[in-house]
Amino acid sequence: MLLLIILAASGLHGQDFKFQKKHDYKNNEIERVKPLLQRARDVSESEAVKLYKQAAASFESIYERAIVNEDYELAVVALNNLADTQRRYLAKEKSLETLKRAKQILINHIPVSSILWSETYLNAGVIEHRWNDYYRAIDFLDSAQLLYEKAAEYDSAIYQDILDYKFYAYWYSKSNVDTLLKYIKVRIDFEEAVQKDNFNPDEILYIRQDYPRIYLAKGEYDMALAYAISNYKYLEENSRKIYDGTKHSILYDLAWVLYQKREFQKALDIAMESYTTIPKDVNYTAYLDLTYLMGLLYNGLDQPVESNKYFQKVLDANIDARLGAQRGIFKANALLSVGLNMIAMGKVDEARKLMLESLERVKALVNFPSSDMFQHYRYIGDFYASQNNWNSALLNYDSALRNTELNYPDDILAFPKTDSASKFSFQTLTVLTKKAQALSSMSRQDSVDYLEAALDYVDNTHFKLQKNRNDLYQAEGKLYLSQFFKDLYEAGISAAYQLYMVTKDDRYTHKGFYYAQLSKANLFLEQSKNYQSLVGSNVPYDLKEEYFLISNELQELKNQLYESLDNSVTSDSVIKVNDQILVLQERLLRIKDSIENNYVSGLLQYESEPSAPALIKGQLLMEYFVGKENIYVFGFDASGKVVFRRSPYDSELTSHLETMIAIVSRPPNLNGGDITAQMKDFEASSYFLFKKLVSPVLNQFKAEEILLIPDELLTRIPFEALITRAPQNDSYKTYRYLVRDYKVRYALSSNNLKLGSFEKKATKNILGMGYSGVQSSSQPLRSQFAALPGTDTEIKFLRARFDGTYYLGMEGSKSKFLEEASDYDIIHLAIHGKADSISRFQSSLIFNGQDSLLSTSQLYLANLNARLAVLSACESGTGTSEKGEGTFSIARGFAIVGVDNIVMSLWEVNDKITSEQMVSFYNGFLEQRNDLNTSLRNMKLGYLEANDSYSCHPYYWASFIHLGSNMYFDDGGASKNIMYWLLGFVIVAVLILLIWYRNRKRAY
Repeated sequence: MLLLIILAASGLHGQDFKFQKKHDYKNNEIERVKPLLQRARDVSESEAVKLYKQAAASFESIYERAIVNEDYELAVVALNNLADTQRRYLAKEKSLETLKRAKQILINHIPVSSILWSETYLNAGVIEHRWNDYYRAIDFLDSAQLLYEKAAEYDSAIYQDILDYKFYAYWYSKSNVDTLLKYIKVRIDFEEAVQKDNFNPDEILYIRQDYPRIYLAKGEYDMALAYAISNYKYLEENSRKIYDGTKHSILYDLAWVLYQKREFQKALDIAMESYTTIPKDVNYTAYLDLTYLMGLLYNGLDQPVESNKYFQKVLDANIDARLGAQRGIFKANALLSVGLNMIAMGKVDEARKLMLESLERVKALVNFPSSDMFQHYRYIGDFYASQNNWNSALLNYDSALRNTELNYPDDILAFPKTDSASKFSFQTLTVLTKKAQALSSMSRQDSVDYLEAALDYVDNTHFKLQKNRNDLYQAEGKLYLSQFFKDLYEAGISAAYQLYMVTKDDRYTHKGFYYAQLSKANLFLEQSKNYQSLVGSNVPYDLKEEYFLISNELQELKNQLYESLDNSVTSDSVIKVNDQILVLQERLLRIKDSIENNYVSGLLQYESEPSAPALIKGQLLMEYFVGKENIYVFGFDASGKVVFRRSPYDSELTSHLETMIAIVSRPPNLNGGDITAQMKDFEASSYFLFKKLVSPVLNQFKAEEILLIPDELLTRIPFEALITRAPQNDSYKTYRYLVRDYKVRYALSSNNLKLGSFEKKATKNILGMGYSGVQSSSQPLRSQFAALPGTDTEIKFLRARFDGTYYLGMEGSKSKFLEEASDYDIIHLAIHGKADSISRFQSSLIFNGQDSLLSTSQLYLANLNARLAVLSACESGTGTSEKGEGTFSIARGFAIVGVDNIVMSLWEVNDKITSEQMVSFYNGFLEQRNDLNTSLRNMKLGYLEANDSYSCHPYYWASFIHLGSNMYFDDGGASKNIMYWLLGFVIVAVLILLIWYRNRKRAY
């Protein structure tokens, strides 16, 4: 709806000035009253009210005389001015009643072509907007814009007010921010048209400031920073025509964006530049805003004492009385911030007193409900939650919600009822999550009611999240929602576990499992949907390639910009890179619009709700959820049996996890007796982790194969290397590892988990590529990576035994991979891999050649049809550990683009031993025709059998894991054998029929 209005508005400029005459109505009586309103801005609050009342009486008198004289146009103008005056000192109902009188006159006496119709609805929208009822404001402003289009006259000031108020009404009501970005362009175009003969960059810059603010609302801090820097450049180019106040506003915006990016020191440098030059006597309000920001920045730098100095300046300030209640609210917020700093300083009792005092100050200034009380209740709730005072935390979170747009009268355990999912802002969803956590943490005799209420809150908040998903999840590819909402799902799992322990009802196990699935599935499903929409559709390859290449170039420029910020945020080099970012961003948006409008629809639609996989006999599914204080594990088998367990995520467990990861991911230490001590540490941690995380569930089932869905730090653990019985003078060679007794494989998510072999889609068998390590002056990047001599053995072994295409040395380039990979069923990459510890999207494979890096985003271009990717490379499985998503890496990239099976490494591997193991693995998989998982397991067992104790250290054999479903090399496997049996049966049947027919013929 809004987009249609925008498109209509964008075509109004010509009509506005060419076909309508200018509205130029002035009345001397009205003009004589207006100075009273201007004087009211410069006096105390009580004096201002007296002037407003005097002006209102004058407008009422003008209206009455106009009615007597049948001057209905003047009557409407007088009522509009009266309503605008009344809103300044009376409740909104009185001013809206005045506008109803104006509307009645319009209906009875004035044609709809009069611009007074539009002005009257605009005033109603402004009143609702000022009273924070943005949804009703939008209704009035929509009508105002439609009526303006029908008017026979134009008034640029009215139209600009419609655009501005409508923009902010949509923004504050949490409408689609992509649409709002387009609306900014409409406003700028209109302002430039108005300024055709009188250029005023200050007004344009005022509108441009909404770009960084909108991108902040989207969570796209990089683009917010880009536009904040662009505004600074615009300021410098037009500095002579821009007011000092605007300059300080631009610097404030730049510092605020950097604050949101948690670049506190850079933000402080910018803010300090403005703080030391801003004239307090000229723009005291802006000075205080900047002072408040300085307090926030020092808080971000963990300097609570220095932070409180600035908040105290706000508290001591003589704020203009004309700001009315906002003056007291501003100071109350500063007092709240002082209290939060006191918590950081360890002064808990003083902090509580200050925070409660700040709340009382706000309550004395506003009427319930009020959004001004929201943050106070929220942070006081956080304070009580940190003290484990969950009853007080619950009451404050509930009070916070009752001061949002929800404004609900229901019982404290009831979820707020509303028909509009769009009315749930992100702040509201945040506190709904916190309330769910408080409900699940209550210890009461009637705790079952509270726990059931917690589940209700989690379910409904999740539902609202999905309804708002396209608006909230604007920063594509980011973990914003999956990170934050893991807290929501943890509250649900905690409540479900407690209810299960009380009732022993397996319904709660399934409920907890459902939340665990959601925590992992959100981002994975979002990204895989993007892939299916773009690559699985009729989008031309050239367009897809351009989209991804621009995305990569844009990311590289953002990284370059980030590095340049270390020197100066406003340097020429930063501004130059920033200009390139904005140009590429505009190109990228045009391509996205083209794809969405011409080829696919619903690019970001959410997939169906998670469902439990169908298991077969002998399989055990174990899914983990790592919470803040507990690790939960769910167990399922084919019979329907379920197990729900919880282990404290304490310092002891953390220590053993870190020890296990540190030992297995490095070769054994040969320095004297250290290797023995290390072995003892390994067996202690490995056996401890088995007893804590695996045994409590595994012992409840009879299983042959374990399907693991790990979470967060657990994604770095090779479960096959866990010791399953107490060591007794064992060594690395003789430990009873989990792999000795069970098949083990992994998955990213149990939602729609594939359990068996699937039909071959590719036309060719194997594509193998090996890294040569050849360097030349034309390939400076390659010098970073050492040669991998063992890869020759891998690739040559495959080439000698199995039909396929193999490239070594310079032939194994990235371009060759992208050109040919889609034709192959198995992709074997014996090349370097590098996981980026900062950006999961920048994990890369390094091919041969000058253009050698293949990042995750470029992987989509290969249009893979493979069922198996073997990543025989360094660090191919490692990556950042994020809430809800675990290790992100090149391996995850292959899974997202549809490769059903991945064999990958959890740490950097010795390339010689890797090559030997790959030979063993493929011998079982390709020659002996074992299934994939059995082949990998036999490779490990064979290695343990053939090597000595030192070489049996898990570093050498446990790195490679199997992620995904299972398969045989060719589509035959089991199905091919069946076909042979069927063919044999048909042949035998035909022979029998022939014999029967011949005998029968002889009988005749």
